Amino acid sequence: MYMRKTLLAAALLLSLLLAGCGGNRGGSAQTQAPAESPAEAAAAQETAVEETEPAGESDGEDYGTGDASLDDPRNQDGIGEQELLVVSFGTSYNDSRRKTIGAIEDALEAAFPDYSVRRAFTSQIIIDHVARRDGEIIDNVTEALDRAAANGVKTLVVQPTHLMHGYEYSDLLSELEGYRDSFESIAVAEPLLADDEDFSQVADALIAALEPWDDGETALCLMGHGTEAESNVIYERMQEVLFEKGCDHTFVATVEAEPSFEDLRSLIQKSGLKKAVLMPLMVVAGDHANNDMAGEDEDSWKSMLVSDGISVECLLRGLGEEPAIQELYVRHTAAAIASLSEPRIARSSDMTEVETVVPEDAAPLFASELREGSYPITVESSSSMFRIVECTLHVAQDSMTADLTMSGSGYLYCYPGTPEEADAAPEAERITASEDTEGRMVFTIPVSALDAPVDCAAFSRAKELWYPRTLCFRSDSLPPEAFAD
Repeated sequence: MYMRKTLLAAALLLSLLLAGCGGNRGGSAQTQAPAESPAEAAAAQETAVEETEPAGESDGEDYGTGDASLDDPRNQDGIGEQELLVVSFGTSYNDSRRKTIGAIEDALEAAFPDYSVRRAFTSQIIIDHVARRDGEIIDNVTEALDRAAANGVKTLVVQPTHLMHGYEYSDLLSELEGYRDSFESIAVAEPLLADDEDFSQVADALIAALEPWDDGETALCLMGHGTEAESNVIYERMQEVLFEKGCDHTFVATVEAEPSFEDLRSLIQKSGLKKAVLMPLMVVAGDHANNDMAGEDEDSWKSMLVSDGISVECLLRGLGEEPAIQELYVRHTAAAIASLSEPRIARSSDMTEVETVVPEDAAPLFASELREGSYPITVESSSSMFRIVECTLHVAQDSMTADLTMSGSGYLYCYPGTPEEADAAPEAERITASEDTEGRMVFTIPVSALDAPVDCAAFSRAKELWYPRTLCFRSDSLPPEAFAD
């Protein structure tokens, strides 16, 4: 198995070098991202597979994975003005693709008959492998979005089948930014595990799936992929939820991160159990499930547990086969569709604590009291989430503007006013960011006065909601030469 993985990694790196697109994962989501080195690109591709189905499906191998003709690639044209695009990492295991991704797509089609359901994969390696081996053509995200635009789609709803807010999900959001002018409205649904209710429902689905083997004498083991991203905490959280539900013998581990197989092995040994059932904590049962989990090589989870004297049974069943999981994706899609007609304004429960930024005894200072020019200035923000690392004030005649250099790229737009005003304003009036020489995001906004509250609504890239922010530009941070008197 190690030799196979080494060959696959080499093939992956070669394909990325030939494609020249680093972490683009087959044109899926990095159209606006900085260039990556080949090593970084390969690492990003390998890490990105935390969501649905890991890489490791070599063009040189055919696992006998089922009849591809039974699968619907959902790449037809003439689809009407409303499209529901289901985005998955993908798998070349034909039967699993049909029973998991295909089943999720079928459930969404039944729930939303007014929308044409279409498919996109983010892994170009898998797309190319399926095309060569089976002749089945599956769109990557770029191709699917171009197809939707060419078909005259006006309302686009995107449902990722990803497990978490990981690299793949972020890349998808980045690519969709470049298509906002191609559709009248776009809504992006949450991945499978987005809030506490999701964790509880997924845990219940896992409990139901494993119930026939839950005899108190068997370790019920779930294999996740794992990722270097912060979103890897979902595995720890899922373990906590399962324990809270009384599943003392249900253990979660990952292939690529923490908790590891060794953590799983330790838990089984401490439990004293001599039987184990292995099941993937992944949407599809693909390469990791068939080889790293259930394979016959000596380094598979099954083989290593058998060597420990454990009797092992493997369930090659992806989460996408569970009706409860399909229903959870339906619920997320319904929320995304509902958001199209709702004001995109954050609630107070969505926000961090609001800080007071204007001193009580402060008096407003206007442009007429300053000399024309550009000056560094300190600006206070009412929210720690809207963090400004540098600011330059520009004074021209009787007006002022400020360049706000942000600490990250979490905001897509700003608007000089309240969230309600921003949501009602024409899109042309939104302020988009530019990039400075260091690649940082910079918003240029009007400033009515210093030492006074300045309303600035900020549109979250991930949440797609307007958040209220109050800024205060501090005159006491200006150099002496900035003052006219």
